[in-house]
Amino acid sequence: MIPDSTSIPFYLKALIIVSCLIPLARLFWLFYQAGLTQWKLAIPVAIILVFYFMLSWLHINDFFSDLSSFPPKVLITIVFPLLALFVLAFSPFTGGIIKKLPLLSLVELQSFRFLAEAFIALMVYEGLMPSIMTIEGRNIDIIVPFSVFLISPLVRANWLSMAARRNLLIFWNFSGIVILSNTVATAVLAMPTPAQKFMTQPPLLVPIIFPVFLLPAFLVPLAFFLHALSLRQLISDYWAGKLEYPGR
Repeated sequence: MIPDSTSIPFYLKALIIVSCLIPLARLFWLFYQAGLTQWKLAIPVAIILVFYFMLSWLHINDFFSDLSSFPPKVLITIVFPLLALFVLAFSPFTGGIIKKLPLLSLVELQSFRFLAEAFIALMVYEGLMPSIMTIEGRNIDIIVPFSVFLISPLVRANWLSMAARRNLLIFWNFSGIVILSNTVATAVLAMPTPAQKFMTQPPLLVPIIFPVFLLPAFLVPLAFFLHALSLRQLISDYWAGKLEYPGR
């Protein structure tokens, strides 16, 4: 079966939307607790809604359906959010916020990737995505949300020094970035574009299908963004000698 929007079951469409709303709501709640007012939060919320509304409209009208060109237009839906969130993660706007954010909350928020991996597994089960995107293939990203339940109590343990806790979290974040980068590279090389290296059945068309394009266009950039925020706080606090309890 060649997947398209009409072939995606309703429960999978609902799952991908819920998978986006839950971590987004949790992240904005953390920002609110860090001191951002409702008006300041309204600005990024409005920008996100407008941007993804426009992307949705373009997907519904098959703007990204042509994968024969190089580079394919669909890369806009992946690259632009990544670049925007990367700039935001290291901008002065977030500089003051991350000083008040609990590091473990950023780490624990990565557990949303369970939902993303569950979505991928169900897409494969329905015959709408190739198995190369699961742990049976080249995607081992499920390790990251599982490891959250090991890292969190370990960092809270009293028998580890403060420096050891920081170094552990830095290593965990870099490992998460490497694992996610491998998954993204696999997806890019499996898509039926001129750069395709992995021939799959069914073809990997998730980035051009509404609304499941939110997996690479929103959830993947969000995961990178959380890693970047956590690393910025860890490294800046580490070199400043601020080794206060990371779960504060």
